[in-house]
Amino acid sequence: MKLIINSMKKLLTILTIFGVSVATGLLLFNNQKVVIESVSSNDLKQKTIDLSDKSISSKNRLDSKKKNISSENVSEDKSYVEMMREINEYLSQSADRDDAECKSLFNKTTVTKDYIDPKSSFFSTNEGREKSIHFLNQLNNITNRAFVVDYNIENIMSFDNWNPIDIKTKMSQSIICQDVDYTNLTHGFIKSLKDPNIDPAQKQSYLFNLIYLSQSFASSRRPVEYKFYAMEVLFGLMDNELIPKNYNEELVNLRQQVITTVQNFESDFRLSNDARTNRELLRAYKDSNEDIRVEINLLTERLLNETRLNDEWSD
Repeated sequence: MKLIINSMKKLLTILTIFGVSVATGLLLFNNQKVVIESVSSNDLKQKTIDLSDKSISSKNRLDSKKKNISSENVSEDKSYVEMMREINEYLSQSADRDDAECKSLFNKTTVTKDYIDPKSSFFSTNEGREKSIHFLNQLNNITNRAFVVDYNIENIMSFDNWNPIDIKTKMSQSIICQDVDYTNLTHGFIKSLKDPNIDPAQKQSYLFNLIYLSQSFASSRRPVEYKFYAMEVLFGLMDNELIPKNYNEELVNLRQQVITTVQNFESDFRLSNDARTNRELLRAYKDSNEDIRVEINLLTERLLNETRLNDEWSD
């Protein structure tokens, strides 16, 4: 019960940060085995297609597996037991280790808190920007290790009988590499791209990376918190006028959709509900998060296409 209450408090805190200020917030990330180091405009198209294909193939695998999983006698079904074993194994053996690895990489990247100010010595040369984008790519890849939890939970939800309180708790426990410092670094990095002395080609390369990372974060991990980070990146680009202004209204509406989805779920999902009601709420919440993922993917896809056509965006 304590874990569920803490989870609700955590999400309410995220909503407050996300709804009031896009300069600070929560950082969470995503896609299994998508390794991004430096994404050039020539590579972006193929990488984006690959990411979309992985999302489609993952969904196809899930649909296929659902057909082969018996929904009766869940406690006696070996595949169900195996899925729970894989979830518990990651949470007990790897989650804390991966989270600590993210923190260690961050400390090695920043050393001091100069990254908060885009005009600081950390961003006075390209070295700070290179360190920042390298860290974000590593963070993305480490976070994707927890995809095993997402995948198995989605399969478990195809059964008739499972404990929704337990599953919601495991979803929360699978959220790794989350820290406000990572978000602050992201925003400092984005703001530094306004520097008039930055090489235009290098600036464009960073924009490609950021948009692509936003798409990857939203697409790979299932918890909604990872969509929050994707939106943090996009809003940072919008606030600093690094993407066309015609996206502003769409981004504001999408942010409201994310907030409303979380608020409605946290309001309806209660310990006092019967298990069947909470199972249906979790399934509906999963579907809503998938809709948000699709919308973010479509929006970032358009942004990526525009950056291929324009070396510099103008009003």
